[in-house]
Amino acid sequence: TADALEDITSSFASKLGVGSFGDVFAGHLSTGDWGLHDEVAVKVPPREIAGDSDTSSKRIDEQFLRELRAGAIRDEHLVPILAVCLEARAIVYPRALRTLEDHLRAEVSPLPVP
Repeated sequence: TADALEDITSSFASKLGVGSFGDVFAGHLSTGDWGLHDEVAVKVPPREIAGDSDTSSKRIDEQFLRELRAGAIRDEHLVPILAVCLEARAIVYPRALRTLEDHLRAEVSPLPVP
């Protein structure tokens, strides 16, 4: 529910960034709430939308459905969807605790030469 998202994100206190669909906030689940992922990222549509509300609402719904379709694809390179809140049009993902830069700069063992 939208109330649960408020609790998980401490009232959307820590913004991680902006995605194609909206803003992304850090969240924390109590141990055992939804399995193994304690740290989550919650993606929600922008709170205030400029312009015509009917048009903006339709665009948000279309983008939300695109995100859900993309999340249905199972691939080791895509982050899986943990939960969805239809009421708030929010999507909950496991939170990567390392950045892309961390992964790219990680020391990698050279491949053995045959």
